[in-house]
Amino acid sequence: MKPCQLFLSHLSHTRILVELAGGVVGYIVGKDQQVQPIYAPMPENVATTARPVPHTHLSRRVFGVGAMMTAVEWQVTGNTIIVEDMTLTGRLFVRFNDLNSESIALHQVNKIVFTVPFWRLFFDAPAQPTGLFTIIVGTGLELHERPLKVELAELAARVGSINTFDRRGEIVWMDDFEDNINKWFVEISGTGASVALSTETALYGARSAKLTTGNAVGNLSQITRHQHISIDTLIGFEVSFAGIPFNCEYHFRVLISMGTHIASTALRFIVPPRTLSLWTRAGDWHVIASGLNVFTSPHSFSTIKIVYDVPNRRYYRVHFNNLIFDISAHRFFEEAAANMPCIIPSIQFATRTAMNLSTYIDNVIITRNEPP
Repeated sequence: MKPCQLFLSHLSHTRILVELAGGVVGYIVGKDQQVQPIYAPMPENVATTARPVPHTHLSRRVFGVGAMMTAVEWQVTGNTIIVEDMTLTGRLFVRFNDLNSESIALHQVNKIVFTVPFWRLFFDAPAQPTGLFTIIVGTGLELHERPLKVELAELAARVGSINTFDRRGEIVWMDDFEDNINKWFVEISGTGASVALSTETALYGARSAKLTTGNAVGNLSQITRHQHISIDTLIGFEVSFAGIPFNCEYHFRVLISMGTHIASTALRFIVPPRTLSLWTRAGDWHVIASGLNVFTSPHSFSTIKIVYDVPNRRYYRVHFNNLIFDISAHRFFEEAAANMPCIIPSIQFATRTAMNLSTYIDNVIITRNEPP
C-alpha cells in the first residue's frame, strides 16, 4: 500500500494534514497536540463493515456523567470525533461499531480520525466520573493519491497580503500606506494642496494616501519613489485609487533608467471622458480606451497595473480593473542619459478645474519577472 494523505477541512479553517502508510488507518491528536497513528487490527473492524455516508455531516452531543457508564451507545455516522468542553473528572473510553473493538481513552485526546466511516459509538466510564463532555462527529475526510497544494501567492493572499489583484510576477517593493508617507518624495502645487495618510478609506487595512491638489487649473499632488531593480525582465507597476472626482487626471509614470538611456513611460486617465492613454515613442498620447466604467465613491477602488518589457524597450500590457489591453506595439519614449539602472515610479493627480480635488491611493506594488 503506497502512502496516501488525509485532509480534514470541516470544523476549522485550518486544514490538518496527516500522512498514512501501511496498516495505519487513522490517527489520534492528544491533549498535548501530539499525533499518534491508529493501526490494525482494531480499525479493520471499522473498515470491513463501513457504510457509505454523506460527505459533509456534523452531529453534536453533550454527555453528562454522574455514574459509571458501560457500553452507552450513540448511533451516529462519521469518520471524525472532536472532543470539546471536557470538564470530566475521571476516565472515559470509546469503542467503534461493536463492543469487541479496541477502546480509546477519550479523556486523553482532542481528535480521532479514521480513513473510513463508523456508524455507532460505545462509551465507557468505569470509575464513577462526574462532569460533562461534548462530542462532535463529522465526515469530510478525503483521500488523495497526491496532496492538495496551495500555491504561495494564494497562501499569501489568505494571510493578508495586499497582492491580490493580478498576483503575477515577483514582488520587489510594495506600500499599503499603513505607517507613513516617508517612503515617497512629495510634490504639490497650489493653495490647499497636500499629501497625507488618511483613515477615511482604504482598500486594505486602515489607511490610504490622500492626494489633494491646489485650487487652480493644472495644480497637482504627486508622490514619487526611486527604486533599484533588475531591468532585464518584464516589470510591473500596480496602483489602486478611489474617490475619482470629475475634471481630474491621473498620470501613472515610470522613468526607466537603462544605463545609457532613460525611458519616459506614462499612462494617463482623464475624467471625463474616462479615457486611458499611453505616452508613446513619438512623444504623443495614444488612446487605449475611452468611456471606461469606474466608481466615484471613495470606498470603491479601481486598480491599474502596467507591465513593461524593458529588455525590448516597449510596453507590454495594461490591466484596468477587469479589462486587459495589449500595448506591446508601442515602444518607450527614450532620451540619451547616463545613469545607474533603476526605475522612478510616480503617481500624479491634477485638477482640470479651479478647485481643490482629492483622491485616495492604496496598495502600490512593483514587480519583476512578470510572465509574458
